[in-house]
Amino acid sequence: VKSTFSKCLMVASQLKSLTFARLSLIPSFGMPSTMSSSSASATSHRTTSDDASTYDFFVSIFAEFTAQYVDALCHTGNIPITRKEWYDEELNLAQSEWMEKDQKRQFGMWAGHAVEEDIGGPRPVNVMDRPDCLEDVFALISCICACNPDGAQAFWSTAEEQHDVGEGQLEVSVVLTPSRCLRMLDLIQAESDSALFVYLSFLSSLALSGGTDGTEASNGASMVHSFLSGNRTMNNHSERHMHFNWNNALSAIRWYAEQLSPEEGDDSSKKVSSDRIRRSNSTSDTTESSSTYYYGAGGSSGANTSGDNSSANSPIRQGTSSSSYSSGKDTKRKELDEVGRSTLMSLLCLISNVATRSAAAREFILSIQLPEIDSDGTGASYLDGSLEILFSLLTVPIPPEIQGLAFMAIANLIRSRPTEGMPKASGESKKSQAALRAWELLEICQFVPIKLLSQYSSYAAGTSATTSMSTFGRQQNHGTSDLPATCFPQSSEYMMIYQLEHVEAEVGTYPATEGFLFLLSTLVKYAGCPSNLGSQWRLRPGCAPYIEYVTDFVLPRATGMSKNVKTLPFASVADECRLINRAMEVVEAVLVRYVVPPMSEKKTFDEIKAQYSSNVNAARVELGLAPIISEIFCSAEDIDEEDMTAAIQDFRNEMIYSQEDGGMNAAGQMLEASFGKKVPFPKTPGFSILTNILSTNKGLLFKIIMKLLAEHGGANGVQECNKMISSESLARSLFRETPPNLASTKNSMDFHAQQRQNVLDEAAYKEALSTVQQSMLRPINPLLLISCSDGGCSDKNEKGASLDDAVLWRERTLVMSLRILCAAAAREEAFVQSMRNSTASLSIVPTLLFKGPIHGSMTHRFVDEHKINVSKMTQLLTSSSSALHRTNRSNEILPVIAEYVGYNACSLVNPQGIAASSFSIISYVSHGMTQAECIRSLCGDDINGVGLTRAFSKGLSLPVPDADDGANLRDVILDLILSNVGIDSNSSLNFSLMMLGLSGSRHNCFDVILDLVADVDFVMNPATSSAATKCFELIFRVSELGSRGNLPELARTHQLLLTEKLRRSNFWHSQAVRYMGERGGSASSILHEVSRYFRHDQGQDVKVTNRNNDVLHSIAWLLKGLSVETRSLMNVRGLARQNQFQSFIGLLLSHRDPLLLSALIDVPLGQAKGGTIWEKLHSWNPSADVLHNAKVPMKGVAEVCSGYEVIDIDIMLGNLDSQRPKNSARDWALTWNMFVKRSCACSHVSQAWSDLARTAFICYPVFLNMTEQVEQNMAMNKRVVLEMLCAILLRLLSPSHFDALAQYSFLPGITEGIVAEDIVPECAMPLCNTVLSLTEVLLEPSSAEDDANGPEIVEEDTARVCMLIIGAISSCAGNEAASSSNDLCGALLSCALARVLTTSETWCIVSENMPSRILELYANATSYLFNISASPVYASQDRYSNAHDLQRGNIALAARSGLSSLFGHLNSLETDDSMVELFCSKLFTLESVRKSASRLSQLIAADDNYVADLLQQIVLLHSDGARLLAKSGITSELLSFAHSYATEEKKYLASHMGVSGAASLKSPPALNGHLSLLNVLLSSPLPSSDRTALAIDTMKTFKEYSRAGERLLQSYPAETELTTIFLETLYLTYSSLKMAAGSVLVGNSPAHVDEPLLKLERSVLSLTYHLSAFPFPSELLPPLPIGLINVEKIHASQMKTVATTLSVVSTWWDKVSDSGAPLPTPPTGSSDAGVLQRYNAYNNRPGSTFSEGRYQHAIKSAKCLDVALMVLLSRVAFVAKRNTGTFSVDAVAVAKGLCRCSDASRAIEDRLASMKSHPEEDITTLLSSSIVNPNSQGDQTLLSQSLQLEKEYLVEVGSCLGQCAEKLISLALQDARRMSEYENDQEWAYFVGALTPALDHTQVESKGVGCLFDDTNTEASKLNAQALRQELEKMKAIFLR
Repeated sequence: VKSTFSKCLMVASQLKSLTFARLSLIPSFGMPSTMSSSSASATSHRTTSDDASTYDFFVSIFAEFTAQYVDALCHTGNIPITRKEWYDEELNLAQSEWMEKDQKRQFGMWAGHAVEEDIGGPRPVNVMDRPDCLEDVFALISCICACNPDGAQAFWSTAEEQHDVGEGQLEVSVVLTPSRCLRMLDLIQAESDSALFVYLSFLSSLALSGGTDGTEASNGASMVHSFLSGNRTMNNHSERHMHFNWNNALSAIRWYAEQLSPEEGDDSSKKVSSDRIRRSNSTSDTTESSSTYYYGAGGSSGANTSGDNSSANSPIRQGTSSSSYSSGKDTKRKELDEVGRSTLMSLLCLISNVATRSAAAREFILSIQLPEIDSDGTGASYLDGSLEILFSLLTVPIPPEIQGLAFMAIANLIRSRPTEGMPKASGESKKSQAALRAWELLEICQFVPIKLLSQYSSYAAGTSATTSMSTFGRQQNHGTSDLPATCFPQSSEYMMIYQLEHVEAEVGTYPATEGFLFLLSTLVKYAGCPSNLGSQWRLRPGCAPYIEYVTDFVLPRATGMSKNVKTLPFASVADECRLINRAMEVVEAVLVRYVVPPMSEKKTFDEIKAQYSSNVNAARVELGLAPIISEIFCSAEDIDEEDMTAAIQDFRNEMIYSQEDGGMNAAGQMLEASFGKKVPFPKTPGFSILTNILSTNKGLLFKIIMKLLAEHGGANGVQECNKMISSESLARSLFRETPPNLASTKNSMDFHAQQRQNVLDEAAYKEALSTVQQSMLRPINPLLLISCSDGGCSDKNEKGASLDDAVLWRERTLVMSLRILCAAAAREEAFVQSMRNSTASLSIVPTLLFKGPIHGSMTHRFVDEHKINVSKMTQLLTSSSSALHRTNRSNEILPVIAEYVGYNACSLVNPQGIAASSFSIISYVSHGMTQAECIRSLCGDDINGVGLTRAFSKGLSLPVPDADDGANLRDVILDLILSNVGIDSNSSLNFSLMMLGLSGSRHNCFDVILDLVADVDFVMNPATSSAATKCFELIFRVSELGSRGNLPELARTHQLLLTEKLRRSNFWHSQAVRYMGERGGSASSILHEVSRYFRHDQGQDVKVTNRNNDVLHSIAWLLKGLSVETRSLMNVRGLARQNQFQSFIGLLLSHRDPLLLSALIDVPLGQAKGGTIWEKLHSWNPSADVLHNAKVPMKGVAEVCSGYEVIDIDIMLGNLDSQRPKNSARDWALTWNMFVKRSCACSHVSQAWSDLARTAFICYPVFLNMTEQVEQNMAMNKRVVLEMLCAILLRLLSPSHFDALAQYSFLPGITEGIVAEDIVPECAMPLCNTVLSLTEVLLEPSSAEDDANGPEIVEEDTARVCMLIIGAISSCAGNEAASSSNDLCGALLSCALARVLTTSETWCIVSENMPSRILELYANATSYLFNISASPVYASQDRYSNAHDLQRGNIALAARSGLSSLFGHLNSLETDDSMVELFCSKLFTLESVRKSASRLSQLIAADDNYVADLLQQIVLLHSDGARLLAKSGITSELLSFAHSYATEEKKYLASHMGVSGAASLKSPPALNGHLSLLNVLLSSPLPSSDRTALAIDTMKTFKEYSRAGERLLQSYPAETELTTIFLETLYLTYSSLKMAAGSVLVGNSPAHVDEPLLKLERSVLSLTYHLSAFPFPSELLPPLPIGLINVEKIHASQMKTVATTLSVVSTWWDKVSDSGAPLPTPPTGSSDAGVLQRYNAYNNRPGSTFSEGRYQHAIKSAKCLDVALMVLLSRVAFVAKRNTGTFSVDAVAVAKGLCRCSDASRAIEDRLASMKSHPEEDITTLLSSSIVNPNSQGDQTLLSQSLQLEKEYLVEVGSCLGQCAEKLISLALQDARRMSEYENDQEWAYFVGALTPALDHTQVESKGVGCLFDDTNTEASKLNAQALRQELEKMKAIFLR
């Protein structure tokens, strides 16, 4: 069995199956980019990991199979031998056969036989018969590993290792270990030199393997390094042979360099290129001028693999060989055989692969120093460094592919950054020291012929004898076929130029140039562009020559943009793309590291770095370059101070002077010495490249980039690049290892023709063909996985690439081109600004000039100088796009770039790299142009934007990369659409409308968005949840577009179509159920799960926390969309839509399980205290200054994130003291930001739920009207509203309040666990707003349909709601997070409380047997309302100083409404409830209430117009409230306000000449409230001392208001109510002072002596006289008694100096406007027969109809008169004590008033009696005297109502007038008694003459005062009248004596 198994294993080798697998099977798999392209383009929103290609599957399976097969070979010992061993065996066999044949021939000759002489010797070995050898086995492995690096792990073994992690603990880890085949191959190579390169190639392949734990330390490269560095061994018995290590590898490379270096006898002075490069690392050669290296190198020859003998004077060793080298002496050049070639390539591949993937290996290899003895005969020793050894290899003649591998090996070695090695000092350069050393060695080698191409070089004409052609590259006006193929002569002096044009171009592949370009890009990335490079031998130092070699030579030649020369030939499109990509890498690396220096003023290096960071942030935010910001800018920490100094020189046009002018030393040795004393200072490469790209005339680089982007069909033609290569690869695979070529095909055809012509026989023909076939055999070359990076200046996106993968290199070229444009655009603003600030006229003088030389002449070399003139990138791009209308699509660049937005790369590490870069350009253009111009440029001739919309929809559907460190493409596309969707414009050129399909495009982003949100995983995945939020926001924005007034008609039409599409797909219903409804079975909703996580989350998983925030935002946008849809469906006609609307409303409200209610239960409102987040927030206490400086607004949608602030961690850490722990600060800031984002998400969803709830309840009446019959399970009634309202209020309760009030709710789902959270005020505020709305719905009158649908709301329900509202208010008070939002919640709840209390009729919120706990809750809530109501409230918003004060004022006003309603409710109770008394006593004894009352009192002086109303309610509620205010200094505040008003009034009157000013002055708005407050205070049961003090302060207040009071009384009836209140307060003040008449305080009060008060009293008298004389219009009044009229006339005639005129008197009735329904004219007196005539005359006057309004005015004037009389009566006691004896009432006026009031009262009494006894007769009688004339039955109804209203008015006015008549008698009586104390006959006669006719006329003494309808005894009035008569008789008797 074993034998059979072994034979079976060997069959594959014998049949060459391994070669077949390598050369035929694997190519049939295709390439990664080709296999994944179709799947990648078809993906929607899947991630890259989900898109495993068929190629990867095939190769991985094949790798596992091959690993098992090779392991079986090694296990059975059937490993094949090497090719050399097979060849030696075959050669020995042929020799043995020939010797045996020769012996037979000799024996035959000896035997006498005729034998032909054999002169051919042994037969040649036919390698076509060779089976698969050891090289073929491991060549297959190398091929597999190169195709799929992940498959390399299959050729390793794994083992467990234990590591000591400290404290005696061991950790077990899985590591890679050598497999059986590796161990065997290690033994084989030790014994066979021919197996060495196989061993090295296998190690190189194993280095591509990934690690066991994903870290670099465990990957294959690190393992290989550990073996080669001696840290590990492959075989246990290592003493059997010496192991191969890194020293051996470098020694071997050095040996090859020495062997291949030409030896020219004893002329050792020429040997500088190899020896001196290696010795340049030694310190023994420092005495020699370093410039010797450059000149020695410059004069040496480069690699000349073509055998050209043009470099006769070359001192470089070309290696020993069997052919002569043309020179002055006979030399021999050594050449590499197949084994040596393979070995050297394997060594370089091993170094590259290991160094690329292991930083430790790079450091170790760079540290190797090999000792060497100098070959110049001195015997001196020196050390060869690894870089010196590799560079020395580059100076010897080696093939281009090996040269390219050497360049790449160097590049991969120098990638170590300073952070990977030893720590750097603060002032030390952050550049890679190895890279800096490589720059020096590169300059020494002179791969770019600087001295031949420099504009200031004397060598520019060339030195070679072959440069005789005088017209290289100068043919003019020739066709393309006539152009030369090269620019420069075939001379190795031109180094890499020669290599490219004359060596590599011959075969169309450019490995050496590609490696050189890769080295340049790597040098720039890790060491920048040293400004002093080459300063030892040229005046114009720096790296500019090397960058110009790329930009001015390689790129133009490769892209066909070079003038007068043909484009470089390429063997395949992959070779073309690869070369261009390597060149673009250099350009990108230079531009990324370039920092534009600020030139406005001198800045320190730190300030420059800060400015750079600011520019980076501006590019991210303002220019829209966020997706690739990390790829186009280097880190600020990587900026070098020397580079910045050189960059500043770019803007100065300075000159470099030679030694005579103070310049450099040894100027005579300088390259530019022959060009005078000075040369221009060279520009830095970054400056030159940026200037080239931004050139106004479109520089060469800009044109090249445009060409690269547009060629091959743009985004649609990338995949075409691989089709030709794939076809060729499959065709070549048919020939296996003998692919045909032109030479072999020609030879075989010649042999075939000779055979047909019988020139060759069959044997000779076969032998000839065999010879041709053997020459066609391809050698086995080690496969190098070419390094490439997608990550700009970083290595985070490093990967390997196949040489033949054209799509990969094309994609990399595209991403490089786009990133270069973005990098230039990001720097243009700073660049242009620095140019403006520069004082010099800037120009560029390139260091090199790439023109062919004219031998022996320098006349053609004029200095090439370019003036700098730059433009904005936007202008350059748009001008290229606008050229479409003139030429063709090749100039339309912006539409081409836009197509790449939808391109998903197949080969890049970041598949969205191209799309993100192209989008960044689009975003940049949109930021710098108007929207219309931008769209025109992006669309080109596609005016409808179909292509643009398709590209963006593809980009939106691209999968999200697994590792996405920057801005996600999908996110930024959504951001761009969102940023424009809200632009209010009626133009159809709106980017967002176009992208959303509103312009008519079938392929649009809106459809993609719907597809995305249809997947729940997309919403719930932390990687895509933020994009899902934006998708839902866009759906909402599209839904609300219909409400925009100026939406274009086309967009409006398509918006309606999209809305209809959502309805047809039942989008809103399904989404609402998905996220807020149960998910089948017992699974809870998504909202419930997220909320549960919120409540119990400890903040440890940041990704999940952010995901939950995003999900809440998504649900919030969904709820907002539901609101818009609900409002939209109200107006939609049609049965189907009505049914949909009914179902929609039913789902939200009327279902058995209302979705709104279940969502409310699940909405998170905060987080429970005591969790990890709260602990972290309280674990560190930052200072206020630090927080203030570090706070920044939270980014996001303005309407959602406005007002939220987060901590900028970098700023905060920068402001911290060095002693404070920064780790704690960082943790605190992260926790705080997490908390703020949570609060924002909760607030958003709460607000959205509130909007939807209010919208649903508003739409419910429409729902009922549209529905004829509501199903029972769909019926929503006020019970549903009640439940919803109670649920909201329960959610607003704090945990402690929930315990107290939970018994008042019976709702399922509301548990203590849900409310046991600290409610964020911003979350509670929308719910409080909904409480207010639902309260209105709940308390509005019920209709019959509502009553039929459900039970009626009873008072118990209302009381329960009121109790829960108070509990919610108290919860606001208990929230420690006191903020405006929290107070706003309390204000809204206060308004709801006020609304509920307005319905209180029989129930009271404070009931018997109420628990003391709830009573305390009530007191706490009331105290909180007191607190938030103590902010000033002004009538005008202009009075507020800022928005915050305005908000506080609104909050205070709302809180006052709640307090007023609460106090009014308690005060309105007629029963004496002990619980109310207990509540009030508890309330007004709280210290917080006392402080709030004091603050409220202080608002009086602040001119708060509304605070007095609240203070009145406090006084009216309870005596404790009155005492509280009395002791709070309320009167002092009132007096202070009055004094300030009086002062301003005085100033105003003084400036307006008194009278005219007084006429325009109005009473202060706050006066009414202040007087009412004083009224209730004076009426309250205060202690006598407090009352007296209050009355005195009130009297002082009246003194301040005296002028205002006078104007008020004189302007009656302008302010009737205020006048009445004014008089009431005055009366109460006098009354209170009268009660304390004996007090000292009263004696000193202004009531006795103050003149302003006397004037005020006279105004009261005047008003009393006027109102009493005209209780009704004068036309209706009966005539006065004749005796009274005569007295008045006599008194007027006795005036000597005062002239009087009796005319029509103007009364206050003339100022009254008519209003209200017409009513019968009231009776005013019955003393004469002309009453009916007067009524008719009055009614017939125009505009004199007596109406309801006039009745009300009559009542108000009667009441005002009554109060005025009370004032006059109360002040009599003080008048008696004054020394103003002449002050007395006017007897005539009093008599007139008595007559008028008495007559009217009695007439009204008679009228009411008549109406009562004969109602029908009365109606008929009054019809003729009234304007109420019925014409219909309806009018009869109105008449009955009018008569009832008339009766009510007559009762009220008659009663008031009767009381006034009584008080007039009392006033006359008091004045008569006062007058009796002193004799004045004239006054007495006047007094008696006036009142006697009045008493006679009214007959009050006998009849009393009429119309006292309250059954009051009229005896008092009779007695007063009789007493007055007696006083009159006494006075009459005295003055008649």
